[in-house]
Amino acid sequence: MANKLSEKCEILADVGLGMMARVSLLNRNLSSPGGRPHSLQNPEWAKIRKTLDKKFPEVNHQTLQEVPGFETFQSTAGRILDELEPIYLTFLDVQEFNDTCLETLRTMPQTIMSLNLFETPTVSRSFCKLLTLYSQLHLYWSFVSAVQCSAVQCSAVKLLLTH
Repeated sequence: MANKLSEKCEILADVGLGMMARVSLLNRNLSSPGGRPHSLQNPEWAKIRKTLDKKFPEVNHQTLQEVPGFETFQSTAGRILDELEPIYLTFLDVQEFNDTCLETLRTMPQTIMSLNLFETPTVSRSFCKLLTLYSQLHLYWSFVSAVQCSAVQCSAVKLLLTH
C-alpha cells in the first residue's frame, strides 16, 4: 500500500513538473514583446475582449455584433482560435492536474495516518514533494495573468464558431 501511494505521488509530481515547464514557457512567450498572440494585443479588438470577458459564458452573438470591430474579429476567428488554442489547452491541462492532485492530497492524509511514517519515509517524502509542487504551480500560475483572459476568449471564439 505504501508503495502505491508513493508511486502515485511521484507520477503526479512528474506531471506537475511538466506543467511547471509549460506554464513557464507560456509566461515567457506572453511576456516577450513579440510573443503575445495578435488577438490579445490588437487595439481594434479591445472592446470585443472586454465584452467577452464580461459576458462569458453567456456570450450573446447579437451583443457582439454591435461591438465595433466585430466584422474583422469574426472574419479571422479561425486564426484567433489557432493562436489561442495552445494557451487554452495548457489552461485545461493545469485544471485537470489541479483536480487530480487535489483529490490525491485530500485523501492521502487519511491513508498516511494508518502507516508508520518512520518505516515508510518514501511516502512522507513523496507526499511533501507533491504538496510543495502543487503550491508552486498555483503560485506561478497566478503570475500568468493573460492566460485566464485568453482562455476565456478562446472559449468564446469556439462558441462563436459553433453557432
